[in-house]
Amino acid sequence: MQHVEKIGDLLHTLQDFYSHSNWVEMGKTEINPHIGIQENIGRIAEITQATCSSVGCKKIQSKCNLIQKFIIKTCPMEYYECKDNILDEINKQGILTSGYMSNQFTDKGEPIVKPTNVQKCSHGSVMDKTSHQVPIGGINKDAMTSMFSPHYYLHSSIRSRGY
Repeated sequence: MQHVEKIGDLLHTLQDFYSHSNWVEMGKTEINPHIGIQENIGRIAEITQATCSSVGCKKIQSKCNLIQKFIIKTCPMEYYECKDNILDEINKQGILTSGYMSNQFTDKGEPIVKPTNVQKCSHGSVMDKTSHQVPIGGINKDAMTSMFSPHYYLHSSIRSRGY
């Protein structure tokens, strides 16, 4: 059973690359040929390089049901629908980026914090506190609803491509 779990972990990591990065927004329709082959998976945004803006993100507020109140603990729920919030020059130059998310930690247990001095993307979702920091919103495509994925409208295209 351990081998099956390891394979599942590896496949989930691959799926996360496509759902959490701007690969699809760059217009890529094929898999990244460098993943699993080379350590260099492509050109990656510099830590000081802006990658996102708030333009194209719309704030959504909705009431919570009892379960959502218990899980999310913030009602009404606030999340974003975003289109074209990744900077044009990032996608046109083929620069990979992903989004910061609250509750992320390094291998040493130190928190990973979204910088405030440069416009970096957030992961985004009703659960992601960084999505409320400028630039607002996010870029994830994990789900078919904007409550969990600001780029929800790209979820089906990722799924249909097998990533």
